[in-house]
Amino acid sequence: MKHLTILVPDSQTGPNTISCIVGTYHVFTEANRYYDQLNREPIFNIELAGVSRESNFVNGLLTVMTQKDIATIQKTDLIIVPAVISNFSAIEAGNSMLSAWILDHYTKGANVASMCTGAYLLASTGLLDNKNCSIHWKSAANFHKLFPKVNLKTEQIITDEQGIYTNGGGYSFLNLLLYLVEKFYDRQTRLFIAPKYFKLILPDKHSPIL
Repeated sequence: MKHLTILVPDSQTGPNTISCIVGTYHVFTEANRYYDQLNREPIFNIELAGVSRESNFVNGLLTVMTQKDIATIQKTDLIIVPAVISNFSAIEAGNSMLSAWILDHYTKGANVASMCTGAYLLASTGLLDNKNCSIHWKSAANFHKLFPKVNLKTEQIITDEQGIYTNGGGYSFLNLLLYLVEKFYDRQTRLFIAPKYFKLILPDKHSPIL
């Protein structure tokens, strides 16, 4: 079974962070359940991981408990990086550890997907240098200032390049989740998942990627 790591940022968390985390967990859990109904082996062992035992969101109203410290994960196959704060300017200590961990596991063969402003954290690894990246258009100027080597594609909903995936702003991370479900499971599973969670579904024959 493959391993899916949903990262829980230690700081710099934005308003959509918890939606990305919870949405990812629900979608891939449901995809596994669907495979189980078909008497097929589920694709992913799903875990929330970070550098802290818990992270607070919505001004402390909500808390997400991690299941693993990233230091204890020896191998993972897919890393999901949720959105972070939109006026990102620097990586604080905790997220610097996440950045180094992402880079290490990508070099070991893991795929990495960033959601919206999660591209800031992904770009801090250097993995997006000279690669295409989608992000919310409001963040484009600040992002380009910080990471001028990245080829920004704000007109794209999704990019897919060398095992690295990004998506645009808002709730387009839902499109990315459907795209990943089809890529790692199959089209039938994506069609099962889509009406349960989303009103927006990627086109039948062509996904809006580079």
